[in-house]
Amino acid sequence: MKFRVNAFAYDCSRREVVTFGGSTESLQPKFSNETWLWRQGKWIQAHPSHSPPARASALIGYDPAEHIVVLVGGGSGYVGNERIYLSDTWAWDGADWSQQLGPAAASPSRVKQPALDSLLQDAFAYYPPMRGMVLTGLDGTWLFRAGSWARLADPSPVATYFGPAMAYLPAIGKLLLYIPGCSCAHNTFLFDGHRWTLDPSGDWTNTVPGYWGMVYDAAHHDVAWVAGQVRNSASAPLSSDVLTNDGSGWVVHPAILPHDDTLRTVGIVYDSALGSIVMFGVDPAGNYGSWIWSGEGWALM
Repeated sequence: MKFRVNAFAYDCSRREVVTFGGSTESLQPKFSNETWLWRQGKWIQAHPSHSPPARASALIGYDPAEHIVVLVGGGSGYVGNERIYLSDTWAWDGADWSQQLGPAAASPSRVKQPALDSLLQDAFAYYPPMRGMVLTGLDGTWLFRAGSWARLADPSPVATYFGPAMAYLPAIGKLLLYIPGCSCAHNTFLFDGHRWTLDPSGDWTNTVPGYWGMVYDAAHHDVAWVAGQVRNSASAPLSSDVLTNDGSGWVVHPAILPHDDTLRTVGIVYDSALGSIVMFGVDPAGNYGSWIWSGEGWALM
């Protein structure tokens, strides 16, 4: 597996990590349509009969109601200097991918903007009270349930800010959205299934926008956000700092990776088999490392 900006999700039904796609790190990147599975600490390539088209920066999440991993959108290349965006939806059942068909007008679109990757302006997470996947971004807030999309609240608080991440927090029964790239006064929002509201107690402004990730940590009963690579700085090291929020506000955990600082990009999942958050980083050559979160620091796996 020699790609970056893959999409990572933990498949609770099969107790393994699923990652799809990605691209090489070059001026003319190659995009992947490979599916890989992380089982018992090893990456194994899957060979499904069907596969989504090659892409990077897709949204992905596990749907426990349907027992599938849902993949949405991504970038598949360039025409001249313009990025090609996808708006399709696929489901992984542990053995094969299937495209989720529906009316073209009833799915979130991808807004094209020069010098701004809108794929990094969407957040995607499962929302138990509605038994479906919620996507919020430049095209509003949407629910994917039982194979089809429906528009929910509009507009989305994401607006034009960079790097949103979202997870469900059972303690408050709401989705928590954090926007590290937001230069406004507030960057933490809550969604109750009907509307977005500010969460002033959750604001944290001393971070820089980065790639990516927020998950619910069932072992510590909070959501955890990891910065990853700093935006617009391909030479910047991977940040391993973690912010956690149990519903009462953010707590920062400065953390040092037990590795060199050449790693880029980050994927994080909550591995229920291990009872811990696992983070994946990749170096410019495409070599992966993995770390486990103790609640206070990272340990190399």
